[in-house]
Amino acid sequence: MVAFKKSAGAYDTRVGFLQRSTTFNAMNEAVETFTAVQSLWADVDYVSDAERLRAGMPIATRAVRIRVRSSVLTRGITEKDRLSVAGVVYDIAAIKPLGRLDRIEFSAEARADA
Repeated sequence: MVAFKKSAGAYDTRVGFLQRSTTFNAMNEAVETFTAVQSLWADVDYVSDAERLRAGMPIATRAVRIRVRSSVLTRGITEKDRLSVAGVVYDIAAIKPLGRLDRIEFSAEARADA
């Protein structure tokens, strides 16, 4: 039996981009909300437990690396925003450009109980 191996750079997973905004409730108190702005095809890698342990990350989190093609939208995403993959919402921990600035990688984490 041949095991399936995902090719490098396979943009095969839908990722939702959620931008942070502030609204006001009925008592005029500021409330932080996240609005879905777009979903894009992405290359998603789930970080292994061994890798998280070596990095000193708690195991009670889920970590992913998400690579997308660079665009006006993706360049406007910051660490204050969030990403959604398969119904799980991730906080963005780091953003870095890849290659000749034609791709962007997001490192993100979600609590295991989320």
